[in-house]
Amino acid sequence: NWRYEQALASLIWKIDMKDIHLQPEAAISALSMLGTTGPQSSSLSLGPDQEQRFTKMGVYKGTLVALKPVKKKTIDTSSREIKLELKVMRDLRHDNIVQFIGATIEPGMTHIVTEYCSKGSLEDILENSDLKLDEMFIASIVSDILKGMIYIHSSAVVSHGNLKSSNCLVDSRWVIKISDFGLCKFKSKQELPYHGEHANYKRFLWTAPELLRLYKPPPQGTQKGDVYSFGIVLHEILNRNGCYGDCHLTPKEIVQRVKDGPINGVPFRPSISELNCDSAILTTLVACWDEEPDLRPDFKTCRKNLRFMQKGMRSNIFDNMMMMMEKYANNLESVVAERTVELHEEKKKTETLLHRMLPSSVAAQLVRGQPVVPEAFDSVTIYFSDICGFTAMSSESTPLQVSHTDLCLYTFGTDTIRSIVKADFTWLLILFMGTQQVTRVSTGTGWSNRRFYTDTGTL
Repeated sequence: NWRYEQALASLIWKIDMKDIHLQPEAAISALSMLGTTGPQSSSLSLGPDQEQRFTKMGVYKGTLVALKPVKKKTIDTSSREIKLELKVMRDLRHDNIVQFIGATIEPGMTHIVTEYCSKGSLEDILENSDLKLDEMFIASIVSDILKGMIYIHSSAVVSHGNLKSSNCLVDSRWVIKISDFGLCKFKSKQELPYHGEHANYKRFLWTAPELLRLYKPPPQGTQKGDVYSFGIVLHEILNRNGCYGDCHLTPKEIVQRVKDGPINGVPFRPSISELNCDSAILTTLVACWDEEPDLRPDFKTCRKNLRFMQKGMRSNIFDNMMMMMEKYANNLESVVAERTVELHEEKKKTETLLHRMLPSSVAAQLVRGQPVVPEAFDSVTIYFSDICGFTAMSSESTPLQVSHTDLCLYTFGTDTIRSIVKADFTWLLILFMGTQQVTRVSTGTGWSNRRFYTDTGTL
């Protein structure tokens, strides 16, 4: 096919290093991002021999990109196999894989250019104890990994070969994207840095036993080997204490135990006794790292078995968070409306109480928030009255009887004076009842509608 051959020879994958504006201090991971201070990079401790991991970042055509070095002296870009690999990688498109943008070819140093994932890796997140993972978060992570691996297995790449938590990157929307797959011919014979025995063997903790036993395992791995690696990653997600938990063995010893095979029919695997999860998850987990590759399920079966984890959820963590925020907002609106009705009711009660305790003109001004303006009268008559034998009568009566007698007397006095004087007047009454002094001011015939208050309630 002429068009296909032309696409292979076009070198659309090739990027000039001069077109990338490097950002040397812009490598961010989940570990450094959650801190308020500190360097903008992550350093993962791998034991006595420490490996420093920094993501090299740049801006290419206005887009943030990540640059992964490939330490090879020369790369034969005229090779058809390499051209085919690069074209296949350029054609891959999926929400759960890291997009391959291109590569730079420089003397002594080549870079693979991919999209940049600002939240770091899944390994960063799992090692960060400050970041809490609820069931929704875990379900979304597992779903993203499964969808990404299903796509890779159904593509021309066929298999990953190096699936582990550090190769599951997290973008700005908290979506997991699978990285570091494909380009086996392009990366072959590169110089791998040596960071000591501990770090060297740790990278094999996710490798299937049948591949560990091979002298030269295929660099692209196998599909069944990827399923085994997923089982280790799933255990790592659920346990959040490394891929082998509290195992006291060194990575070299763990790799050797896995490589040696079952002892008394029991293969060496991470402990599941510490896991607190659904039995269906444990069943899938154990099936994924079965000693016999043919007995392991494929990723579509794993997704079917674990689909219940996402019941009632959206496709990814960001959409789930937005759904939760929408529910919270709707619930908040109803709560605010309910509280507003209650506030209006309480306001009405307060206004009613003011009008019952104070003259209407005074209460109206207080309700409007206005200062009370003193009233002036051209002339007033102060009337003093005394009830003969009130003390003796009160000692022989109940409080309700006393208040009823007062109401009758002053209501009678009000009606009598109004019928004679034909004028407005004010009663000033000071009562001592119990331990509380109550002052009453009333105009007109209002005393017949007033209540007296004591320190124990309404009489």
